[in-house]
Order: sequence, then C-alpha cells, then structure tokens
Amino acid sequence: MAFEVPAWEKIKEAYKEQRRVVITKNQKNRIEDLSDDRFGQLKFLDILEATLDSPLSGLSDKQKANIFVGSLLVVEQMIEARYWATSPDNSALHRGIPLIINRNDSNKMDPLTGWTIFTDTLDYMDKQIHVDNDPGKPKLRNHLFSNIRKDEKASLAFDHDKYMTVLVSSQKTARLEKDDKESQDIKEAEAAEKKAKLEEEKRIKQEAEKAKGHSGGVLSTLKHMVWSSTPAPTSTTDEKFTPAEPQGPS
Repeated sequence: MAFEVPAWEKIKEAYKEQRRVVITKNQKNRIEDLSDDRFGQLKFLDILEATLDSPLSGLSDKQKANIFVGSLLVVEQMIEARYWATSPDNSALHRGIPLIINRNDSNKMDPLTGWTIFTDTLDYMDKQIHVDNDPGKPKLRNHLFSNIRKDEKASLAFDHDKYMTVLVSSQKTARLEKDDKESQDIKEAEAAEKKAKLEEEKRIKQEAEKAKGHSGGVLSTLKHMVWSSTPAPTSTTDEKFTPAEPQGPS
C-alpha cells in the first residue's frame, strides 16, 4: 500500500500529541527547556502550523497537509544530518515525525507523491520569504521564519537557510525519481502493448490456419459424397443376349 498524506485535521492532532511528547521528555515542561536546535525546529513547526491554519492562508486542506508534511520531512533530514554520528533516533522529534505523517515500512512514499509534497512546500516557502510573495524578487529581511531565537539570544535557533537548501535538494531529487518512474512506466506500457500485439497476431494466424484446415476437410468430404452417390454408367443401346453355340469336334 502506497503512502498517502493524512488529512489536515489528523496531522494537526498528531503533531499536537508528538509536540507534547517532545517537550515533556526527561521531565521537561516548556518548549524553552529544550536544546537550542530542538527549540528552533519545534518553534518553526509551531509558526508554520498556525500560519497554514489561518483563514487568511487561502490554501486548501490538501495543500496545507502537503506543506506541513514536506516541512516535517525536511526537518527530519536536518536532524539526521546533525545527529548522524550519535543516532537521530535519540531525538523524540525524529521518532515522532513518522507517527505524525503515518509513514512506516509498509507504505513507502512513491515518487509522484514525494514530488507533489516537496513542490507544494517549496512553492509556499518561496512566496513566504520573498518580497510581494514573488520568488523572482529579493528575500524579505524579516519573514515569519527568519528570526527564530531562544531567550533573546543573538544567534538563530532555526537555520532557515539550511532548511531551504534541504528543501530545494529534496524537490530536485523527487523530480528525478518521478521522471525515472514515468519513463519506466512508459517503457513497460510499450513492452506490454508490443506483447499484446504479437499475441493478437499469433491468435489471428492460428485461427486462419484452423479455418483453412477446416475448409479443406469439408471440400474433401463433399468430393467423397459426390463420387459415392454417382450411379454406374449404363448403355444407351438395347443389347440382346445370344448364348454361345456348343462347339463339337471339327
């Protein structure tokens, strides 16, 4: 069974639960008690969830779900890159992301779904961080995700530039995988069509040969019937039987 993006309401509920798990891990009770990078990641997701859920977003629930799932997948990769040596699974957020999006080993994400998710996410983020929501214009000096800091620290708690780098890379990879899959599907369809055509030609040929053999058999039977029903030829002249005279000694 292929992976399907959950409904927006289900994603929000699942995120709320996993957020609680992350914050209360090791008896912590506030988001501010988390490490700087975990605080930044969770704060980013909090802002994103609230922004997407706003009546002013102008997005469908499907788009909201795709964008949030895409961002979760990017954050997941950021955690893996940061903690690859000490195991990303030590992170409660890393363990929680598959639960939020309902992904497991039995429902792998197909290339088209991945491409759609990352494309929707990239389109949305491009509009959020550029002047007039135009990716062709310069970046805003201050946007929703640019100044996530913890405890008024000077350093940023969330590396938005890193997030965008991973997002762009993920979208490109997903596009290549989608194109490869579509190319493979076309080849398989052409091969199946060719096979079906050959089988049809073979069937037509066999039926023609069968019909030809049946026709020959019928003709032979008809000839036999004609010859066997033809009466023996009779003489058209009257002939009288004259017994032979006995011949004696000469």
